[in-house]
Amino acid sequence: MNQPSDDNLLRSQLTLLSEDVTSVDLRDRVLTTSRKLAFQRSAMLSGSALAVIGLVAGSAFALAPSTPEASVPAGTTQPTVAAAPEQTPEQSAAPAPVQTVTPGSTAGAGSTKPSFQPIDLRNATLTIPGWQTGLSQGFNNDCSGMRKLTNGRTAANTTGHLEVMDAVAADVDRDGSQDAVGLFKCQGQQGDARQIIAFGRTADGGIRTIGTVVATSNTRKPGTDLAQILTVKAAGDGSISAKVGDFAGMETDAIDAKYRIDQERVYRWNGQRFAQTGGPASFPANPNFARLAVSSTDLAFGPAVNGKRQGTLKVTLANQGAGDAELVWAVVYVPLNVSAAGPLPDNCTLDGTTIEGRGIRCMKLSTIKAGASRVLEFKLALDTRTAPDTSNLTISLNGDHPSGLQPSPGVGGTYKLTLA
Repeated sequence: MNQPSDDNLLRSQLTLLSEDVTSVDLRDRVLTTSRKLAFQRSAMLSGSALAVIGLVAGSAFALAPSTPEASVPAGTTQPTVAAAPEQTPEQSAAPAPVQTVTPGSTAGAGSTKPSFQPIDLRNATLTIPGWQTGLSQGFNNDCSGMRKLTNGRTAANTTGHLEVMDAVAADVDRDGSQDAVGLFKCQGQQGDARQIIAFGRTADGGIRTIGTVVATSNTRKPGTDLAQILTVKAAGDGSISAKVGDFAGMETDAIDAKYRIDQERVYRWNGQRFAQTGGPASFPANPNFARLAVSSTDLAFGPAVNGKRQGTLKVTLANQGAGDAELVWAVVYVPLNVSAAGPLPDNCTLDGTTIEGRGIRCMKLSTIKAGASRVLEFKLALDTRTAPDTSNLTISLNGDHPSGLQPSPGVGGTYKLTLA
């Protein structure tokens, strides 16, 4: 029998080796390699052939995991264990989204943040901001700071109490949670004051004061005073709409409406405070309002006759407003040693000593029409036995509506006393 040639021996060994390798395409690769080696190394000895066999076998096992998608020849057994492919940065799995739940929302599955119930302003302990410029200090004493409300109001005391008139829900600070916005009234001995206040939740579910949206004021500056707040509404996008008026009296809102100008104004949180973003910024001249003014002559006393001096004081009452001044009343304060020297004008009397001093009180004077005026003339006598006290030579003038309202604010004036 002829001995096999070296190249045939190499070819047969490589073929047997390729059938033992577990990679699905190594057989084809080894056969291709063996053909190239047959042409290049036809004279290779059998010892060299065995070295090549060891090298190719080692390479085959190193390369086996890198080709999982090659086709499998018929009759070849598919390997049952495969290594996990290497992951590139682009293929790295994205982190799972973190679910956040804001107060007032419903927590999703797996969330650890709680959801809070809506704030019930009618039954809560709230921190109420101070009341605005021009109002009595009693409003701050009775209705500001930490206050506990039950069924919509604080416990009544001798001077006043706080109550919730209306409330709406809106995300005023735009943090994704619903805040509570209430119209509050402080009822005091001298009337009521109102403000709209916004409240939100703290991280642990407590109630925090966001701020005052708008409040009534009493600066007596024409067109700028906001005397009444009537309604509060959520206007969308976190804005708050308020119906406001330029007049408030001692009666009901319905009676006030006869004399009041109402406006809708819109306010929005800017991160630090609420600022007006819509509606008129001031009130026009109110055609229902009177604007009173008072002036007078000097009270000039003549020479003394029989221990008395005679003098005349003329006081002019004017209405410079657009509305009539009804039920006008005035008080002229005089020294204690002054008396009437003749008939006083209708509905005027000279009273005794009061805490304000001795005064001529003229009550229920007739209506002063818009743009009109009237003059009150007083004939007076001064007792010369004592020097006159001139510390309070003042005139007070007011005008009331039949309902007891006062859209025409009181004014004051002074006069001089001279001796001949």
